[in-house]
Amino acid sequence: MELIDLSFRSSDVADPPISDKIAKIINEKFSTDLGFMERKEILEKYSVPQNCTNSFAPKVNEQIWSKLKSFYRQRDSRMSILQDALVKPSSVLALTIEDLLKARERTKSILSAKQ
Repeated sequence: MELIDLSFRSSDVADPPISDKIAKIINEKFSTDLGFMERKEILEKYSVPQNCTNSFAPKVNEQIWSKLKSFYRQRDSRMSILQDALVKPSSVLALTIEDLLKARERTKSILSAKQ
């Protein structure tokens, strides 16, 4: 049990601070408990990029799902929500990185044109 406990502890090592505004947003988001509907609305807002074919929460075959006891369906639903909660932010992060790279390229081409 001690090994498991240690594996979930955050390390004491920290990177240099980021912008106070960004840190405030992140800290608020991680300390706010969203309701089910609010979380679902946020998760539905973002889609996975087409070429990220392995970024998805697997779905259960309907024929298998219908034969599962309600306890197992409930557990599977919770796991699916958790998987979505992990996959969607990674998609948002990927889209944000894509936008930042495009902006950097536009800036480079503007600066090159001025020279």
